[in-house]
Amino acid sequence: MVSIVVFQAGDGTYGAVPADDIDGDEVALVAEYDPFPIMAG
Repeated sequence: MVSIVVFQAGDGTYGAVPADDIDGDEVALVAEYDPFPIMAG
């Protein structure tokens, strides 16, 4: 399984990258969503 990060750039566009490609110094976490507990129930 690969985790992805969806982000909004300064110009308002959105993008997605594998979580392993994100350096923690570059971003601020706004929200985290894990769909798997919902799917398991």
